[in-house]
Amino acid sequence: MDEPFRELGFFGVPGRSNVFMQPTAYCLVHLSEPPHFLIAMDEVELVYFERIEHGLKNFDMVFLFKDYKKTPAHVNTIPMQQFENIKDWLA
Repeated sequence: MDEPFRELGFFGVPGRSNVFMQPTAYCLVHLSEPPHFLIAMDEVELVYFERIEHGLKNFDMVFLFKDYKKTPAHVNTIPMQQFENIKDWLA
């Protein structure tokens, strides 16, 4: 069973509302309220960070899938304080 790492959780906007996202060993999830969000990391080719600039309070993260026909997934408006934790989780 794959359990979320709550201490690595962060707020982001994968759709229309700001929700608590939680990384696991194999996924990034938001399951507490609809619409649910799940990305299996074994399907991801590349994670791209946008708006990483000095002085900005938020950044965006884009997931490009191994299946290039699949639309990239975005998580927007992530607090800049979470950047290092997210990079460590992805490494």
